[in-house]
Amino acid sequence: MTRPFQAGFSMPAEWEPHARCWMAWPCRDSLWGDGMNAARLAYAEVARAIARFEPVTMLARPNLLERRGLMRASC
Repeated sequence: MTRPFQAGFSMPAEWEPHARCWMAWPCRDSLWGDGMNAARLAYAEVARAIARFEPVTMLARPNLLERRGLMRASC
């Protein structure tokens, strides 16, 4: 089995140049519980802050896309 490093992959330091920031929208109730809405608001705020300097791609489950759009629209 080839390991990622052997295939030429590496994990760059966060300050190294990169094309964009990838984030994953909070979706697991088992992880966030009653704090889900606060987590989503915080993620949206962080994404907006990062987007001032570089592109942001937010990964989200398809069934949450409308909700994510509403949060984005409310900024």
